[in-house]
Amino acid sequence: MKRFLIFLCPCFVLALSFFSYADEVKPNKASEEKNTPSPFLLSEQKTSLLQGKWMMSLPEGASVSPTNDENGDTSNLEKTEISWTDGVGKYQLIVREKFLFADDQFMQYVQTMMKRQNQDYKAEELKRSDSFKVFLVASSDLLLGKDIASVEVPVYALLVAPDRTISLFQLMSDKKGNIAKASEFYSWMKAMLQSLTYGKPAWSSAAQYHKIRVGFIDALKLYLPSGFVKTCQNGPDFKVYRFQQLGLFQTFASSIGLYFGHAGNYQYRQRQNQDAALKIQKIKGRLLGQKIIWHEYQKKEAGIDGDVLMFYQEAMFTVPKNFVYPSSESFQIHVFLKAASLSEMLKIKGLVNHLQLR
Repeated sequence: MKRFLIFLCPCFVLALSFFSYADEVKPNKASEEKNTPSPFLLSEQKTSLLQGKWMMSLPEGASVSPTNDENGDTSNLEKTEISWTDGVGKYQLIVREKFLFADDQFMQYVQTMMKRQNQDYKAEELKRSDSFKVFLVASSDLLLGKDIASVEVPVYALLVAPDRTISLFQLMSDKKGNIAKASEFYSWMKAMLQSLTYGKPAWSSAAQYHKIRVGFIDALKLYLPSGFVKTCQNGPDFKVYRFQQLGLFQTFASSIGLYFGHAGNYQYRQRQNQDAALKIQKIKGRLLGQKIIWHEYQKKEAGIDGDVLMFYQEAMFTVPKNFVYPSSESFQIHVFLKAASLSEMLKIKGLVNHLQLR
């Protein structure tokens, strides 16, 4: 499974790690009274996933991650997390928006990759009358009821919406849950997916000026043509904006990242830890009137049809006090770009060079 998921990473950017819980979901009362695991029961009320793109019935007692931050930035356009427990194991369903389109050969690509990697997984299309498609993929060991404690993502689903955008559903558990409920994982996921209904994407890819919040005000703006989607990640003392270009499942799309905080970290340094031969070229530039140094490099990434040479550029600089607005603090801006060709890199870099104060 690891090899298959890693192979999918350039297109899906899957999370393979186990999860932790800050607040454990309590078992239902029936479970507490009998001191046995509660049955898998779905709530009659459906819950919004990915800001209303999907509506689905969840296990009773499940908790869902927050939908917005206090400043109004929609930070879960690309991920919704659901967690619950049955008294024995802890479970988590992660729903991700991939900002990728499926073509007519989509499932053929997935099955080809499984065969190429010699992975013993079974794919099934759930027959529905809706205008969207659901493909359920599970470990053969899971279907046979074997112990799958070592499998990190034993079952997942690929959803193709009416607009052909792809969503990824991953069902995971801790070790106790895997041992206790391995034989039921497939039916659990299938039951949840059968309750699924389609809403509409909450994001827009129209050409527009994107507002960028710094502190408590929309201080910057960046114009991007159609085909880019903005998402936001909020930390305790930082904020990261990502502008992802929409593309086909089997291709690499361009992306723009903007970090605002006090502890920026060059990505090329992390990659040099894995590849000491990675060569960095430094290029002078300007952004927001500040002198900067672009760090340019290329790196091969595993693609569906073989390795693809990807192009990267990133720069980091410190914005002085009072620069963004009166009394604003000093902070770092880290810009990181990715493209599948030099021409695409030049295009998105030209767009970023027009980042400006509002």
